[in-house]
Amino acid sequence: MDKRDANETGDLTDSYLRLTGPSRAILVGDYVDFEVELKVRDGDDERNDTQLMCVSKRYKEADGGGEQPLLFDSPFCTAELRFEVFPTTVQLTVLSVRVVGGEFPFSSGGQVACIVSGRERVVLFDSTEKITREDQVVLDGYVPLSRNAISVEFEKGVTVEVTAYVDSGSISDLVHFPSKWCNISQDSCFICGSEVKITVAWSRVVRDKMEMLLEGYATQV
Repeated sequence: MDKRDANETGDLTDSYLRLTGPSRAILVGDYVDFEVELKVRDGDDERNDTQLMCVSKRYKEADGGGEQPLLFDSPFCTAELRFEVFPTTVQLTVLSVRVVGGEFPFSSGGQVACIVSGRERVVLFDSTEKITREDQVVLDGYVPLSRNAISVEFEKGVTVEVTAYVDSGSISDLVHFPSKWCNISQDSCFICGSEVKITVAWSRVVRDKMEMLLEGYATQV
């Protein structure tokens, strides 16, 4: 089984923190340790930072936590980690979100989010900052994702929502990817008349090297 952080948002005006990881699926075996460290930056010298929290907590599958959040307390604040346990999961890696036709529609910012289990949103990119022409040349049509890997319940697949922020509000389009045990999937959506191609890779959650050998894969000792 596997856990992912749920109910994320990239909006820094609320109480949610933008996560840049994990870089791979988190496997729940006997237990998983989570550590939260929060600091308030004060200039460039880290010695002037104020530490709000440095707390660790252990999640045990045997405890039957289900979807109950983990709470991290300190004298200054409280943090809540929300997650969901999937009995059958695959890892999805979003390789790229790229504008391949038309003008770059994210010049005023935008958002890329994955909708998993039909309801929860995992935000991969969210920015309200304007992207200049010079930056667009450097990006070469690619959207700069802050994270790439999420876990997907195999039976339900994943829906990728791409949003562009415009003067009148926002414009969105959706692409649904059925789950695969492996291989690459591609599809496109259209934002403000521009084609945006999404490329994702699927992989199984490997538990150990012995499992890979049993499946017929070669591995190093």
